[in-house]
Amino acid sequence: MKENGAASFEKITTGALVTDRAISWGASWGDYDNDGDLDVFVANFSGQNNALYRNDGNGAFTKITDGIIVSDGGFSASTGWGDYDNDGDLDLFVTNAFANVQVKNYLYRNDLMETGAATFEKVTTGDHVNDLGWSYGFSWGDYDRDGDLDIFVARTFNEAQNNAFYRNNGNSNHWLEINGVGTTSNRSAIGAKLHVKATIAGAPVWQRRDIEGQSGYCNQNLQAHFGLGAASVIDSLKVQWPSGKIDILTNLKADTAMTITESPSTSVQEGAHEPTPREFELSQNFPNPFNPATTIRYHLPEAQPVKLIVYDTLGQTVATLVDEKKSAGAHTVVFDAPQTASSGLYFYRLRAGQYEETKKLLLMR
Repeated sequence: MKENGAASFEKITTGALVTDRAISWGASWGDYDNDGDLDVFVANFSGQNNALYRNDGNGAFTKITDGIIVSDGGFSASTGWGDYDNDGDLDLFVTNAFANVQVKNYLYRNDLMETGAATFEKVTTGDHVNDLGWSYGFSWGDYDRDGDLDIFVARTFNEAQNNAFYRNNGNSNHWLEINGVGTTSNRSAIGAKLHVKATIAGAPVWQRRDIEGQSGYCNQNLQAHFGLGAASVIDSLKVQWPSGKIDILTNLKADTAMTITESPSTSVQEGAHEPTPREFELSQNFPNPFNPATTIRYHLPEAQPVKLIVYDTLGQTVATLVDEKKSAGAHTVVFDAPQTASSGLYFYRLRAGQYEETKKLLLMR
């Protein structure tokens, strides 16, 4: 179903995602290719292969037809995405149950950060993928607070099997864990979208996690976990709350478990986590192109009177975002384009003391 903006849903009737037929048990949404939208893995039963559908970002999905992740036949039940090796991409764990024999569970490692292609290899060593039984549900979670994801599995062979708990022994990769607390939104922050940017293997990487009430089947963890590879600093953390508010923090230390509380009355948050910069900086807005809102960040080496304006190609002011003295440090402001602004090229200019810089932004209605 697709939300139509009127507290109701429109049924999608075209595309493999909704026309494929199978005995499906569970499904998990996750951005496995780090392109900012949610893809979906479907666990199928009765010996059928599982299915993976890549979100093309335009309301359509492409069915992935090659690779071990979609050619493993089984009796799959619960599924869940999680970056168990903290390298910056989502891996996948799949449980199996109710076959005519005891069966193993599956773990697929995503090779996106290693190869540049979002392909998977099956992990075949370790108790978590070789223990036999019927596994009904499972959950990822960092129970020992060492920064990596462990696995708890609910097992039910003959309704008399002990559950299983697998501790992740980890590696040297960095990580970030976030607990969200809603104020205007629900307190558990269910529905919040979290975006993290860090430089991994020399390139800027955006990752997305969504706080959801359940993933797959009998699978829940309200804590968002990000693997960061060798990155020791998070460039940006953006939280889009269900209320529509946006909180942004920058220059956060890695290897941190933190709680973020929804801002009470504004979508602009100037975090106390940023170090004081040594020079002026005006960052490129994100996202760009945008509709209707985009975020602009700037840094000040010392307290300064600041003026930040958005103007059109004729030099006419569209919005004055800042016009006051600001403290040293990192600042963030959200530009929500007025309804009267049409699609096209605009500019934003920062003036702070003797410093002045202008950048372009593109509005796409």
